[in-house]
Amino acid sequence: MRAVILIILAALVMVGIWMLPALFMGFPIYSPNLDEARLYLDTGVLAYGDGHFSAMVFAYLTRFIAWDNLLGWTFFSAISLAAAVVALWWNLRTLSGACVAWCSIVIFGLMPIYFQQALTLTNYTLSYLFLFLSGGAFLMFFFKQRQVWLLMLSGVFFGICLGLKEAFVLFIPWMAVSYVWTFRKKWKTAMTELFIFLACAGVVVSLPVLPDALGPNKSVFERLATIFSMEQTKPIGEFYPDQYTYDFDKDWYEETVLARRAQENRSFLDRIRGYNRLILFDIGEQSFLFSVFNAIWLFVHQIPALFFVETVGGVMMWLFILPGAVYLFRSNRRVFWFFIGLILTSEFILRFVLHYQRIHLMEYGWVLALMGALGVVQLGQHLERYWPRVPVMYLLMAILSLHLLQMNRLELARLYNRSTVPDRIAVAGVIKELPEESLIAVPTNYKNVAGMTGRDMTIFREETIERLLSNGKLSDAFHHYGVTHVLRYPEELTRQILRADPSVSSLEIPPGKKPEVTPVMNYLLHLFR
Repeated sequence: MRAVILIILAALVMVGIWMLPALFMGFPIYSPNLDEARLYLDTGVLAYGDGHFSAMVFAYLTRFIAWDNLLGWTFFSAISLAAAVVALWWNLRTLSGACVAWCSIVIFGLMPIYFQQALTLTNYTLSYLFLFLSGGAFLMFFFKQRQVWLLMLSGVFFGICLGLKEAFVLFIPWMAVSYVWTFRKKWKTAMTELFIFLACAGVVVSLPVLPDALGPNKSVFERLATIFSMEQTKPIGEFYPDQYTYDFDKDWYEETVLARRAQENRSFLDRIRGYNRLILFDIGEQSFLFSVFNAIWLFVHQIPALFFVETVGGVMMWLFILPGAVYLFRSNRRVFWFFIGLILTSEFILRFVLHYQRIHLMEYGWVLALMGALGVVQLGQHLERYWPRVPVMYLLMAILSLHLLQMNRLELARLYNRSTVPDRIAVAGVIKELPEESLIAVPTNYKNVAGMTGRDMTIFREETIERLLSNGKLSDAFHHYGVTHVLRYPEELTRQILRADPSVSSLEIPPGKKPEVTPVMNYLLHLFR
């Protein structure tokens, strides 16, 4: 009981540490992702495939947190991650002992990639909690003579995790293979238990569409098609410059891109980079060889991220991760290969099957935190044999914690210097005064502003506007989408837009406000920027 009270207090301390930058600056580093929640609350439509449960949770929380209360959403994010820390501690305490568990949660909480997650409301916010709850229920099942209700509970938690953030589906292949292989002598029992786990997870994650799937006058295949229809729509902006180009100039744009890529003076590396976008959007004739080379490039390109200051905290972390990995390999190879396989198979699927480019370290970075903690404990215990009166392990943990805090300070300084949140706040303040039916055309993605304001926004790139002006089609295009206002185009281009379509108005946005600070507060702010 004492340990539980201590971990709760430690989690609350972490919330305070995570919130300090946002409280001192007056805003988080990124604006909260509330677009899907706003869509669900206004229309009842869920953004299936990417955190549909998160949209429901965030929509419900708007009863207590205003859409534009950025610090309130940041606090919720920090509290959610703190709850995940408690669940992680419980799991690692069962798996590796109390000492490793305490060190792990400190590293986890201070690792820059998770520090930033605490300051950013995304679909990952709650998913960590249910991922670790699923792991905890499974560990209880494993050590409690395989009581089926614990396995079912683990599956339910994992299904909630997938509903909150679908990216964790990457864990399923290796989890299935490793479990059946581990209990291969009783493979029928292992397959049955695996089916129970996946069935519970599948039912939970598909709950929003079950009423439709179980409706009358449907065949079995139609029901299955409904359940498995939660596919993520690829964002147009990942390849096409804007919605208009996709709707009306799609063929022209694809031919332009392919012609540019076919230039003879382009190097081989330059040709395989970005090839994943052609694969994802099925552009042109696909080459299997180029697909493989692109996947290799994507895979290799992610390796440096394991050493970045903004992810794990720099190379110094690996001075502890590597000894921890060696110790885990020697002491429990089954657990070692489970964690290593989890990372490698996730990356393999991401790069070679899905051809995704984004860093996904946040999904498995907690494994590195565990190995770093094992390294701290093992190095500390080894050195204490020579200096028995010196608390070496605590000194190592203190040094590593200070290092991670410094890395966070540097990274937060960079992020706050580049933060667009003050500008987004200023934009949202003006847009909220517009009629509800307003639709604003912008030259770049004002991500999350629509969710904060409840007003629709659409991207029209400057190049697209210029092309439409030259063709005399701008007014027709704006009327097609219902554009009523334009925002943040160059002054001369804005004048041309207003001449071409007098029914459209231009919005003037005041500069974002900076926090007013005293000399003492200025010093404190210096810690974060």
